[in-house]
Amino acid sequence: MTDAGLSGGYATTYSGYDQAGNVTQYSTAVYDGSPYTNTYTYTHERYEGYREKTLSGTSTALDPGQTTYQYDVNGNLIGVVDSKDSSKNQTLVNDANGKILQRVQNGQTIRSLVVNGELMGTTGPAAGADDFSPSFRPIDGGNPSASPGSYRIQAGGRAAKPIACRREKLDLGPPNCLTPTHPPATPFLMHYLFRPIKHLYPIREWALERGAEMRMAPETYEMSLQLNDRKVVLIPRFVREEEGRIVYHRDMSADGNFIGWMPYAVKSWALSNDKRAFKDYAVANGLRVTASWTEGAHLAPDYIVKPAVGSFGVGIRGPFGPLAPLDADVELAEGEFYEQFIRGRSAKAWFWNGHPVALEVLTPPMITGDGRRSLREIAAQPRGNFDVALNLDESVQILAWQGVDLDSVLPAGMEVMLDYRYMTPYDRVTVTNRNVWRSVSPEIAGQFSYAGQLLYRGIDAAVRRNSVFTLDAVIDSEDRVWLLEMNSHPMIHPGVYPHMLASIFGEAA
Repeated sequence: MTDAGLSGGYATTYSGYDQAGNVTQYSTAVYDGSPYTNTYTYTHERYEGYREKTLSGTSTALDPGQTTYQYDVNGNLIGVVDSKDSSKNQTLVNDANGKILQRVQNGQTIRSLVVNGELMGTTGPAAGADDFSPSFRPIDGGNPSASPGSYRIQAGGRAAKPIACRREKLDLGPPNCLTPTHPPATPFLMHYLFRPIKHLYPIREWALERGAEMRMAPETYEMSLQLNDRKVVLIPRFVREEEGRIVYHRDMSADGNFIGWMPYAVKSWALSNDKRAFKDYAVANGLRVTASWTEGAHLAPDYIVKPAVGSFGVGIRGPFGPLAPLDADVELAEGEFYEQFIRGRSAKAWFWNGHPVALEVLTPPMITGDGRRSLREIAAQPRGNFDVALNLDESVQILAWQGVDLDSVLPAGMEVMLDYRYMTPYDRVTVTNRNVWRSVSPEIAGQFSYAGQLLYRGIDAAVRRNSVFTLDAVIDSEDRVWLLEMNSHPMIHPGVYPHMLASIFGEAA
């Protein structure tokens, strides 16, 4: 392919493409004056999409050079290195959504203020006079209205105004704080897993690389892929809220939420149907699980009450412990059991055929005392234009377990947990991929990998082959993974698709 210059003084020829259609090489021949030819070669790295990794240039008249682009685990640009001119090198800092907060080049720094994804303004020598949106209000004697004693850098690297609630993260994930009118914790908060484009894109990339044909039926959301003489139909999954419960559905509806495609409709097995059966199998195979019991003396000082059947944290009560015991007159309902409570980070791992392919690790939301106000007052007081109030009613029990209540005044800097579940009422809507499988410590990765293979063997042989499942777990302060339960019908993480498709189509090879 050749593009001729408008003046007729040059011609550009594209001579290289990869299987995904990315340009890998082109050359520009210049005819004006002394003729010469520049040749440019690209390499790419694959994240959710493709990113340029290097751009190398050679010439019949000019010196060669190369620009290298550096990215974080999400594919956000964090550095540019020019082999010929170091003044063009750049270092960038992004927020959790990939928005550039700081750019350093040739000794000059430009900073940006981004709020809810909107660029409010920039400041720095290269930006000239500071330029901020009219809706931005600087901090002064009247803003924020309640003056706290310190500033916090929120998870994700954002320099922000003081905020009393946060949810830390392991490498990925934004801070979590929402309004008091926010509904109870539901999976609908996790917008990344509910965005069809995030599911469609990895399937599209897989198909393009292999020359597979893909079709989607808009009336049903079914996806079909054909590679050579092998055709696979992917069946969509949906969930919706009914009478306060989250229910899986096969058919698309106006009030439903898409949760991914699978090559089968439904699979289930004993280890995923009953949490007690899962624990028995895990213990028998030497896996670390939280203790459980239904009668007699408590096996652990801290515990929760959990139903043996169910998903999305429905029906869980607690935690209970020495400072907040369960009422002695309260009996377990049919199907309930006591489970040891471990303080730590909540984790969810996705497996395909027993191999881990995605992992989310979330630190519990915390609230910090200031030595002056009660927890109720701190939560109810917005701290500036872009902050929100919080309703802590959902946290009464876990606060009591820690020996405090809504009216407690904590010493300045002291933190307490607001929730322990994978999904909480304080979670912020996020479109960020929170998958940390590639960056998690080897110790944690090894425990999930080992557990996945053992639990895969425990799946009924009739349905074992080509199956997805998730493991819920708690990771304690020593990086020990405590397994909680197994789910055979989970929301699908987009990281599953490349492994799923390779496995299914590989059978036909």
